[in-house]
Amino acid sequence: GVTVSGSVSYADGRLSFSDNALSQADGFFDYGSVHFLTGANAGLMREVKRYAERRFNLIDPLPYTLNIGDNFEAIAGC
Repeated sequence: GVTVSGSVSYADGRLSFSDNALSQADGFFDYGSVHFLTGANAGLMREVKRYAERRFNLIDPLPYTLNIGDNFEAIAGC
């Protein structure tokens, strides 16, 4: 799938976050994955349940709260 680099611009705990710089259509990352590159969750990957309005909702929560500025790579779903 297509891989896009991003940075957390809004975080809501350990299960959802937004990147206001992304321009992909709703659903683009559904059932894809996010690999966290920096921050407390660096090195971890999670599956995306839903992507809408630049917001990622993960299937499983991360062990640590996300922070603004955490970098990630998102891979588009099938």
